[in-house]
Amino acid sequence: MNHINRTEGDPALPALPAVEKASGIGSGMRGQILTTGLALGLIAAVTGTVSLSFAQTINPTQPSAVMNPNPSTQTRDLYHPLAPTIPGENLGSEAAAAAVAPLQPTPEAVPDSETGVGADIDASAPPVEIDGKAVAEAQRRLWRIRPKAGAAMVYDDNIFISNTNRVADVIWSVTAGLAFEMGDYRNLKENFLIAEWYGTGYFYTQNPQQNAFNQAAALLGQYRWNKLTGQVESRYQYLTGPDREVGAFTDRQLFVNAIRFNYDYSDKTTFDAEFLQNTQIFKSYLNQYDYRLKLGGDYRILPKVKLGGEGVAGILDVAEGPLQYYQQLRGRLRYEATGKLTFKTSAGIEFRQFEGESDFKVEPVFSLGLEYAPFDGTLISLTGYRDVIGSNSLEGQNYVATGVQISIQQRVLQKFFLGVAFGYENDTYFATESNIDSDRVDNYIFARPSISYNVADWVKTGVFYEYRNNDSNISSNSFYDNRVGVEMNLAF
Repeated sequence: MNHINRTEGDPALPALPAVEKASGIGSGMRGQILTTGLALGLIAAVTGTVSLSFAQTINPTQPSAVMNPNPSTQTRDLYHPLAPTIPGENLGSEAAAAAVAPLQPTPEAVPDSETGVGADIDASAPPVEIDGKAVAEAQRRLWRIRPKAGAAMVYDDNIFISNTNRVADVIWSVTAGLAFEMGDYRNLKENFLIAEWYGTGYFYTQNPQQNAFNQAAALLGQYRWNKLTGQVESRYQYLTGPDREVGAFTDRQLFVNAIRFNYDYSDKTTFDAEFLQNTQIFKSYLNQYDYRLKLGGDYRILPKVKLGGEGVAGILDVAEGPLQYYQQLRGRLRYEATGKLTFKTSAGIEFRQFEGESDFKVEPVFSLGLEYAPFDGTLISLTGYRDVIGSNSLEGQNYVATGVQISIQQRVLQKFFLGVAFGYENDTYFATESNIDSDRVDNYIFARPSISYNVADWVKTGVFYEYRNNDSNISSNSFYDNRVGVEMNLAF
């Protein structure tokens, strides 16, 4: 699920580059794949929107704030490894929570506010009698519109993540956006629809030529039948800023579309399926298109333990490289010791073939996640992963990314939150074509302590410091960076 901070900056729209590739079976298949993927994504969005318009059940329970470390766009497995798979649960509440997170999330999520435009009845009002039943007024709030805003000032001593000629600057940013929420938008278990858009302006004090306007949009919907649950997700990001893998400022557009189904065969047995399309369009570097189908199942062997497995089949098309076919066989385990501890892991083997090449590559792959709340106001999160990624900067090369991230949050005096996050990732590159030499190895670390204060339910402010260091055997890709900033987030 997670790689660490590959996308260091946020968005400004790049023009779509036309990347030439030799004609033949690869280019023809690319066109068919892209057409099919876009069609499925469109069908998923329309189907999800229409289906979710029939949502009826509202659960007014408000979830508590959770830790939300900075996400990465580097991995193909884009979803949090602790996404629930227990029968009766939502297919991916963590993915839904990420859909409504700020563009630059801090280790603490802004607590949900129960006030909002679009609600005709106050959620805090006492229950009323309807047809002889006490129904909370909050249950009648079928939808709401939530304006969100934020502002930050950050000092960065290496804005171009450069190995030489380091340039420092003070960067100001302003974020504004809207979220439309309908159905079970609090618990994300029953039928719901969430749509949002954010725009962020970045203003450089000493380097105004780098000013940018980044955008992010997301649509997430779920519809539950008797035993079958369907979910559709669509995300778009429009980014300008430094990218660690390419080692420079660059413009890129990121598209993710997914259709998921979960079937509760019995109280102990569940099956799931997912089709995912992930596209990365770079202005000056290599585009890539990834299409993946996943099928899996789980069986509850004990009240708190589930065992299962999954199979994955995918096609990766990276510009200027051969078409890649990959398959994964994984076993998976979920363990919920208490209400304070959750552990989930998925591990197995990947087989990868390259068009026009007789050799194939075998790699172990895994993802794991642990969340532990030992005391009230304390949350510890651990994420680990190993995956194969296509390079956006080096022709005919992939890399194996292996990493770990840990974050700790502690609430103090009810409204103060102390947080710290650490991460490490090793990226080892390999050639996808026999005529290419590949020897790049990166070791990346980061540390981010922070303090935040909840001024009110709808206002949070904080300060943070972040240190990043990429040690590469290719000197031009090595850098270190210090950032310190003040930020404020508002969610009405």
